[in-house]
This record gives sequence, C-alpha cells and structure tokens, in this order.
Amino acid sequence: MIHSAKRYGLYLFSILAVILIFAAAFQIRGAAGTNEKNIPILCYHRVIPNPTSSYDLTPEQLEAHFQYFQSNGYTPITASQFLEYRKKPALFPQKPIVLTFDDGSKSHYTQVLPLLKKYGFKATFYIFTNAMKGSKERWLTWDEVQEISQAGMDIGSHTVSHPYLTARDKMNDEQYQAWLEKELAQSKKILEEKLKISVNTLAYPFGLYDNEVEAAAIRAGYKGMLSINMGLNQPRENPFRLKRRLMVNSMGPKSLTNILAEKVLDLEILSPADTNIVRAKPVIRFRTNTPAVNAVRLEISKYQATLKPDSQGIYNYEIPGKLRAGFQTIIIRGSDADKNSRLNSWSFYYKPGETTE
Repeated sequence: MIHSAKRYGLYLFSILAVILIFAAAFQIRGAAGTNEKNIPILCYHRVIPNPTSSYDLTPEQLEAHFQYFQSNGYTPITASQFLEYRKKPALFPQKPIVLTFDDGSKSHYTQVLPLLKKYGFKATFYIFTNAMKGSKERWLTWDEVQEISQAGMDIGSHTVSHPYLTARDKMNDEQYQAWLEKELAQSKKILEEKLKISVNTLAYPFGLYDNEVEAAAIRAGYKGMLSINMGLNQPRENPFRLKRRLMVNSMGPKSLTNILAEKVLDLEILSPADTNIVRAKPVIRFRTNTPAVNAVRLEISKYQATLKPDSQGIYNYEIPGKLRAGFQTIIIRGSDADKNSRLNSWSFYYKPGETTE
C-alpha cells in the first residue's frame, strides 16, 4: 500500500512537472506584431424574460448584443474552432469572437438557439451532465442538447455536478484525484456517448481551478480549458488557460465597445506562478513586454495600485493587508503608445498556513 502511494505520488509529480514545463512555454504572451488577433471569449448564462440575477439577460438584451456584433463586423466562432484555427491563424475570420453559454439552462434551447439561427452565429454550450436529471422546465433535456449540437453548435463539458473543483473538503490525495477524474473524465464520456460527438473543451465551474485541477483535466483528454479570468486570447495563447469575460445584464453598447476594443497586455509572470497553490502571502512580480507601457494598474481582491517598473523593468507589489484564502485573480491594465487599452490576468490559489503533504 505504501509503495502504491509512493508510485502514485511520483506519477502525480511527473505529470505536474510536465505541465509546468509546458506552461512555461506559454507564458501570458501578447502580440509579437500589430496584426495578431485579440480574440474575446464571452461567457453568458440564462436568457429569460424576468432576470433574477445580474448574470441573466433578457432575450431583447441578448439580441441587442447580437445586433452589435453583426453591425460591427464580428464573426462568432466556437471554442473548438478556436483550437483548430490557432494551429493555422490565417483561418481566423477578420474579427473573431467566441460566444459561450454555461450550465444547460432551458433558455438556451427556447431563447438562445433561435437567435443564433436568426443571425447565423455559432456558439459553444457548456453542459454539466447532472442538469439533465433536473426539472425539464428549468434544464435542457438530452433531446434538446442533441438538437443544439445538430444545429452546428459546439458542446463542451461543465463537469458532472458543477462543483467547486478546488474544494478538497476532507478528502485525502487519492480520494481527491479520484473525485476530480469522475467530475472531469466522466462528464466528457457521457456527453460524447449521448451525443455521438467529440468533446474537446471544458469550462471550469465558477471559474475555479489550480495546477492540480488543470493536470486532471489534461489527463481527462481536454484540449482546451476555459476560465473566467479577464482578458483576451491570441492564437498562441496557452489553450489550457483561456480567458473569458463574464457578461452581465448592465452591459450595453458602450460596455461592448470597451470590452471588444481591448488588446492583450504581454506579461512575463515571475511570481506567483500562474495556477499555483500558494501557502504564504506572495509578492507579485512581473514584466510587461508590450512596447511603450511604462505604468500599469494592478487589482487583486480589494487592493488596487498604480505601479511603475524598477530599474530591471520588473513590477513589484507587496499586498499591504490580509488576503483571504481561496482563488485569487491578479488583473493588470495598461495603455500602449497608441492609447489602446491593454489587459491581462492570471490566478493562483491561496491556502495560507497549510503545508505540503
């Protein structure tokens, strides 16, 4: 049993080491030139006549978004198309955008699908498979998901039960890894068997993940994973750390203009590393490689600061107060010589006071 545990630990360590090496090759890089695509991925939820949450849009609001995309020359593609086109960026349309709809709400069939057909748009729907066991008035049925897929839309996984994937509760390492495998691999398998399709992408529930969750998702066979970290994506973006913008019902044309006009801020992360589990409050350190960016605005939790680089070109920030335990996102904004708004972000999981086992 001890030998088995050791073998498992070595296996996990080797997997994580490969991931870290792979990820290093995909630092949060921006455009090497001015013609590289800055591709937004937008995250929608329910579309209902009477919203009860800021994440609910009315059908009229969603159609207004679609009209904006159409009149401003945006071409919606699916998440799977993004993965395919990134291998040969010339395949991307002039102004690509990825539309995603999370959870499996009945409204995705009754409201969203007709609008997508009306405008000739493509989208990706992220389904957690237990949704089909719930109320048929609230959640999609398998027949409806099949119809969405057959209409040319992309279907991705949102796990089996939509849990907090980073929450170990009282599970030991072996139990936690088995649970992750069930949530990630089983949902992919169920979708593929029920719909007779390939499921290539995963959207993390609540946007929560860390390097252990990422490693488990890669082992489950996903080719792309989507967070809700803020920013845009370029063809050479790390496909396991794609960014999405959460869409809320207060976003009108001005908000869309600002979001879609943003460009990638090229970052070289020094600490804390992207997706890492961090045991002590970190000092945030990074470089920007986008020309003519001489100052940035940093946000993390309740803290904000305007930073300038030191003599080595490194930005340093010591968090002045307490930092809550849990998932943390670092958001960096700046402007280039042409006054373009540039944005990037990365995340880590803060577990203060814990020791590695």
